[in-house]
Amino acid sequence: MIIQTGYAQTFSTYYDNTNGGGSCEKLLRTPNGNFVHLSGYGTMSQLIFTDTSGNFISGKKLSHPCFVNPKGFIYSKYDSSYVMLCQGNSTLTPVLYSKLDKTGNVTWARCADYSSSETTQCIGAFPNGELVFAGGGCTARSFIIKTEVNGNFIWQNQYIDNAIAGSIITDIVAHPDKRITVLDNTIISGSYHIGVYQLDSTGTVLWYKRYESTANKLPNQIISDSTGFTIAGSYSPDHATYHSFFMRIDLNGNLIWFKGYNDGTDNQFVNTAQLDDHSYLFSSQNSIAYHQTRIDSSGTILWNRKMKFDYGVGPMAGDINGYAICAGYYKSAGNGIRPWTSRVHRDSVSFKMVFCSNIFIL
Repeated sequence: MIIQTGYAQTFSTYYDNTNGGGSCEKLLRTPNGNFVHLSGYGTMSQLIFTDTSGNFISGKKLSHPCFVNPKGFIYSKYDSSYVMLCQGNSTLTPVLYSKLDKTGNVTWARCADYSSSETTQCIGAFPNGELVFAGGGCTARSFIIKTEVNGNFIWQNQYIDNAIAGSIITDIVAHPDKRITVLDNTIISGSYHIGVYQLDSTGTVLWYKRYESTANKLPNQIISDSTGFTIAGSYSPDHATYHSFFMRIDLNGNLIWFKGYNDGTDNQFVNTAQLDDHSYLFSSQNSIAYHQTRIDSSGTILWNRKMKFDYGVGPMAGDINGYAICAGYYKSAGNGIRPWTSRVHRDSVSFKMVFCSNIFIL
């Protein structure tokens, strides 16, 4: 693997009023047990704060181009802030990142002057407040930017493997000791595969693993614990229909197990959350319905439930006492796309939707 340093050309504060487009949603559990939802809606984004029962507490509009098409959203314990990563639209420099205080007020907004072909994907925060951003797109190579607490560059690298046609980072883990573990979607001979590599605090590669097979694999998320990593995403054995998969690797990237979840339909993975008993709840969706599935720490299915057919499913967040919060969107007659949240329990016997809250557009 080749590391190309100094890849972004300039660094600046961004205050353009041009409108953008796109929509998506992120979900975080706050330190006090409440939840904050980040929703992209047309030419703006919005933060919505709710309690553990889904009741509205407060909201904040983010209505300029720095906040169009959100891609990443994390909580930084260092200064009790939120850090947001956005894509922007096709006419704007796309590596846009900003810091918000705990009530949603903007502290600063920054951009990195990459080419218009870059795609930002994910963000991480270290205990000392340093930040890391990742993505790809320019000549299909991956990039990582590390900044200090105020968003100023520490280093910026592009990661190139000449043995593959291209790659893009889909998720990262920012470890307390400043290592970075990277989940990479690599392209080899027209097929998509999984790549994982780990960097030290300076961006130097410590190890690199590629997991190839005859099936297309699109990795979405990587979750770290004390013994290794769990990776989740979609795979396609026929390069036509997609199904969910989970895989487990050790701390050095060696494969422990891989499990595919094929129910015979085109049911693509969307999101997962680790629950407080170390099991996983994940969502998947097709044109007929969305599903929720719970698996144990070895990938064995504990239960599967078919949910509403007209709801789009999005992010999840683990809660306490066996619960998880799920979020998504639904199409409201006359009101466009509107976000929703629900709280569900892990127990297969007493499984129930505790609440489903229709969160309004501010």
